[in-house]
Amino acid sequence: MKEKLIKNGIEYVRNGDYYIPNLTVPDDKVYNIGKYGKMHAKFVKENRPTVYSMKMLNGTWLAYLEEIDTTAKEMVNNLIKDMVVKQGITEELKNKLCGIIENLIVNEKVDTFFFGSKSAFDDLCHKITTELKEKYPHIKRIYVRSAYQHIPDWYKDSLLKHYEGTYFPEHMENAGRASYVERNQEMINHSKFCVVYYDENYLPPRRKNSRRDLFDYQPKSGTAVAYDYAVKKKRTIINLLI
Repeated sequence: MKEKLIKNGIEYVRNGDYYIPNLTVPDDKVYNIGKYGKMHAKFVKENRPTVYSMKMLNGTWLAYLEEIDTTAKEMVNNLIKDMVVKQGITEELKNKLCGIIENLIVNEKVDTFFFGSKSAFDDLCHKITTELKEKYPHIKRIYVRSAYQHIPDWYKDSLLKHYEGTYFPEHMENAGRASYVERNQEMINHSKFCVVYYDENYLPPRRKNSRRDLFDYQPKSGTAVAYDYAVKKKRTIINLLI
């Protein structure tokens, strides 16, 4: 019999007539795992149980999640930087956005801000609102989920480190692909003001409904759909590009 063998990514060592997992004692390091790492943990546990078991057994689970979280944060920061470059968001425009949000707080008495998580602009607005919360601690940041109707306590706790509340609209249970559209409409329905970064000349890539289609079509951007809905609902729209 071999002294060692590897099965499903786990090393086993021979102990008499049996093989036992060659497990290591986890280190005492404190890992910094934020919302992206915790979101990935939920995905792996639900969809990749073998990967989860393997990493738990070899003691690399927490280090893996920390790496995922760090990488995701870097990607978000890069997305914001790319948006700054591609869409011309200068320091002047960021200051303008900060001024708009502060004006809503001070002069319009807005105390609740709804957020999604679909774009770099969402992240930028959340970042600025979070900075303003130090000056105006009474304001509330609410994350409206477009997925995960029911979430475990650990995921809710991770979200509540960045928001004062989170919920999944009940009417969106069977929304499917339309979940992002309906989530945006939910936020608009509960708002008087809508702050957007909307370029009416922007067109997303053409697409097909299926691979079998001979012809593609020009879809509307998600921002355009939300903008039109806000106009229909007669909300006050504040467009950074105007």
